[in-house]
Amino acid sequence: MALISLVDRERQWFKSTYGLDASETSRETSFCSHAVASQDVLVVPDTFQDPRFADNPLVTGAPRIRFYAGCPIFVGANCIGTVCVLDNRPRQIDTDTVGLLHDLAALAAIELSKPQAH
Repeated sequence: MALISLVDRERQWFKSTYGLDASETSRETSFCSHAVASQDVLVVPDTFQDPRFADNPLVTGAPRIRFYAGCPIFVGANCIGTVCVLDNRPRQIDTDTVGLLHDLAALAAIELSKPQAH
């Protein structure tokens, strides 16, 4: 699964998704809000082994997230969301893949910074 999420005070909004049907979740269950708060890449190889997420309803129920990697998206000085990948099984991620997440987050930031046509 892959997402571009935007995080506000109460929710995370999925602006683009692959492999997930949801359009938003509450911020309290959001993995992405942790990446936004840290303003750094967040990698969770196995959600069952991470006390922040082991009892998360997105882990214990559908979509049964077992792996998460998210890179913050910055527009100016503001961290507004993430580009992230998820899986239903534990995974490891290498530095090259983290670099690709950084590249995708930078591209998302460029697109989100463009003036909107009316």
